Amino acid sequence: MSRHRPAQAGPFTAAPRWLAPALLVVLALAAYHNSFSGPFVFDDLPAIRDNLTLRSWAAWPGVLAPPENSGVGGRPFANLTFALNFAWGGGDVGGYHAVNLALHVGASLLLFGVTTRTPASAGVALLATALWTVHPLTTASVSYLSQRTELLAGLFYLLTLYAFLRSVSGAELRWKAVSVAACLLGALSKEIVVTAPVLVLLYDRTFVAGTLRAAWSARRGYYLSLASSWLVIGWLLTTGLGQRSVGFGLGVSPGIYALTECRSILIYVRQAIWPASLVFDYGPDFVAANLPALLGAGVIVVAIGLTVHAVYRGRAAGFAAAAFLLILAPTSSVVPVAEQPTAENRMYLPLAVLVVAGASGLHRGIGAGLHRGLGVGIAACVALTVARNDVYRTTVDLWADTVGKRPQNPRAAFNYGLALLEAGRTHAAALAFERAIHLQPQEAKAHNSLGNALLEQGRVSDALPRFAEAVRLRPGFARAWCNWGTALLAAGDAVGAATRFERAIQLEPMLAEAQLGLGNVWFQQHRLMEAVRAYEAALRLEPGLVDARYNLGSACLELNRVDDAVGHFSAAVTLRPGDAELRNHLGAALVRAGRVADAVEQFEAALRLKPDYADARDNLALARGGSRPAR
Repeated sequence: MSRHRPAQAGPFTAAPRWLAPALLVVLALAAYHNSFSGPFVFDDLPAIRDNLTLRSWAAWPGVLAPPENSGVGGRPFANLTFALNFAWGGGDVGGYHAVNLALHVGASLLLFGVTTRTPASAGVALLATALWTVHPLTTASVSYLSQRTELLAGLFYLLTLYAFLRSVSGAELRWKAVSVAACLLGALSKEIVVTAPVLVLLYDRTFVAGTLRAAWSARRGYYLSLASSWLVIGWLLTTGLGQRSVGFGLGVSPGIYALTECRSILIYVRQAIWPASLVFDYGPDFVAANLPALLGAGVIVVAIGLTVHAVYRGRAAGFAAAAFLLILAPTSSVVPVAEQPTAENRMYLPLAVLVVAGASGLHRGIGAGLHRGLGVGIAACVALTVARNDVYRTTVDLWADTVGKRPQNPRAAFNYGLALLEAGRTHAAALAFERAIHLQPQEAKAHNSLGNALLEQGRVSDALPRFAEAVRLRPGFARAWCNWGTALLAAGDAVGAATRFERAIQLEPMLAEAQLGLGNVWFQQHRLMEAVRAYEAALRLEPGLVDARYNLGSACLELNRVDDAVGHFSAAVTLRPGDAELRNHLGAALVRAGRVADAVEQFEAALRLKPDYADARDNLALARGGSRPAR
């Protein structure tokens, strides 16, 4: 006999039905109103910015086969949503943030639907859902764009359960179909949905059927249909799992990973209760098998034992504890995630379980007085989430915050250096890269990036040994070979530079910067036809490479191919309209082509951009006087 009951009375019971969903939407907007300008960071770069499968619907099946090492590998539905975003707004981050927030709001509404239909939590359904919606720990999934995979998995996980609950109340076949479809879409979004069939069965046993036998007997076909998602996940995991740094044989033993995850779970629970010190990237930090780690593991083992007992007794608390552990199990058990053993985004859906279970337990113990306390908690969480989103506004701020909280994380120091370098703060970037090298001396990328920072400062002699060390540590590192060639060319060693550029091209034929560098060598040696061929090769690989356009225009001008030079300089100006030097060179080429009036416009534009630009001012005077300007 079914034990399912309608929702219990609670706050807002007499209010219009639309009021509670509207309140959740308003709270989500209040907490995340300042999140829409956060740039692509870290895993966003391979998953979105550099993911070529997002850019062309002409070969649409490629959208469903994302690169394995991109963060969306094996997650085709997530990749499809990013492709739709790209088709809608290209690389504009605002659209990606809007979709992430919409998914979060959808999950919030589904959570409210589930909790109002669950006897153990219906009394505080709205307040508990509101608290989860604005909890700052959710920023690790909502504001971090590539974690849309987590949002989709959470959304479909909740829809799977919600549709099951609706099927119990009526329209059984239709809602069961929705539940199975949601589970399959979740499987195409992220692997954590593998536990959804088990969790739904456990919910059925605890709150609806009363026993596992009764649940299985009543809905055997439905559970077998849910379990078909395991075949989908198994198929998606057959290729490239190691490229995602997931699995055995990656240098991390299952035992050490399990110990580390015990610590991670305790961190997650602490952050759920007191989210005042959130960390964007904990780094590849694993515990040693020492007394503190074993004590932490003991706490988790005891918790698992109590959970098993409570589940056996059919208690609601047992279901909540089991749901928390089940959702975390795929990433937080014994299968190593070698590069990221601790990640706050994994708490997205488990946090909902903790919040609802905690609020429900307190409600039974305290009663209506809890509502005021939860209201204060919701207001505090809105403020904390807004503050956390401020940290996400720039990559420099985000990585500075991470380095401050995890100073021993070499990956954080390295990415902080990259952010500083992109912001033009080369001295600070060099210090960050030196810190990363101190923490992880064998990391070739850090040596290469330190060389780039030194090169930007004009410290060519200091940069050269850094590039040499990078390729010694990683001989196949094409970009380091390319950067080494750039440094040698700056030092006056054209022969050595050409050798490095050619090696980079051999290692990575699609590396446009190496072709550009080789063209610069030939241009410097006045081998202009070879330079033109190299620049053209660079542009075939990367049409938007402004320096290649600019240098190709200069080479064509030297060869007296004036019309070609004008075309290339014009293309460069279109790509970089705020560059005064480019406009000055375009003006000089236009004068050579006899288009003086157009040239005057370019010289004037250059002076508007850079009023003290002497060459542009002199060229403008010469053009107006009928003389040929200097380049």
